[in-house]
Amino acid sequence: MRTYTTSIDIEAPAELVWRLLSDVLSWPQRLPTVTSVEPLGNSVLVVGARFHVVQPKVRPAIWEVASVEAGRSFVWRSQSPGLRMVANHAVDPIGGSRCRLRLDFAFAGILGRVAALFAGALAQRYIAIESQTFKELAEAAHHGSPTWSFAATGRHPVTRAAGGSAPALGGKRQHLDIHIDSLESPEVLALLREHLDSIAPTAPAESRHALDLGGLRSPDVTFWSIWDGPLLAGFGALKHLDASHAEIKSMRTAASHLRRGVASRLLQHLIQEAVARDYSRLSLETGSMAFFEAARRLYASAGFVPCPPFGSYQADPNSVFMTKQLR
Repeated sequence: MRTYTTSIDIEAPAELVWRLLSDVLSWPQRLPTVTSVEPLGNSVLVVGARFHVVQPKVRPAIWEVASVEAGRSFVWRSQSPGLRMVANHAVDPIGGSRCRLRLDFAFAGILGRVAALFAGALAQRYIAIESQTFKELAEAAHHGSPTWSFAATGRHPVTRAAGGSAPALGGKRQHLDIHIDSLESPEVLALLREHLDSIAPTAPAESRHALDLGGLRSPDVTFWSIWDGPLLAGFGALKHLDASHAEIKSMRTAASHLRRGVASRLLQHLIQEAVARDYSRLSLETGSMAFFEAARRLYASAGFVPCPPFGSYQADPNSVFMTKQLR
């Protein structure tokens, strides 16, 4: 049996981490490594419960719960001819309001060694991403993030994902926090409406491809907002196209933060996320009009080059298509 393991300390109580860990039906809204989880009968995490799980770059599989220690751990297994996969999820208190999360993934059976050869690196990458994401979610909830919510039905919960500094007015530095966002705060909804209204006059409806609120809440889209303290500075999104290809959507900077490095910081974050999710290509569609000239310059400066239409797009004089090879 070939086993891959990751362990991470979390500044939050074990009970809180367990709530996140055991709520497997919400994983698609919380984890970039999971596309969908559908219960096959019993939706409660009990021994014998079965779930159909879809992940990027992974064949869909049915996972059956093998053991549960409420509040502490659960194990589930997936079986196919010659191959058995086992995933263990455990959280242990380590003193005070702290705990340790451990995730194990193992390949077993006649084909276990072959599976590990081809998919072991991806398995290790996925459990590393998952442990880090659970840490960020739990710590944001424990420390009272003002935009945190456990509600995750059809949308992404908010959590701090990354931070960085960018030039501010007067030569000072500003600290920017990038969050996976649930698209619920008044600030985000207002900027999204401004975004859609501002591009409406630039092209006929059939040539406008910006996602509305429903589109941004789609399970194949991850949406981030970027904040300068309490001020919304902008937002952007990644849309999953296929196992090797993602698309940048809905890049927008708030008027109060134009020409302050926000768009560049957010674009670099989206590129880093695409690399972490093991995409080999990242593409985008933007307008061909003068209104979008600054956006085209930004993308070109980050290594994006013109390309033919991709995905479901058709050639359109109002559109410019660009792409970047990630590996």
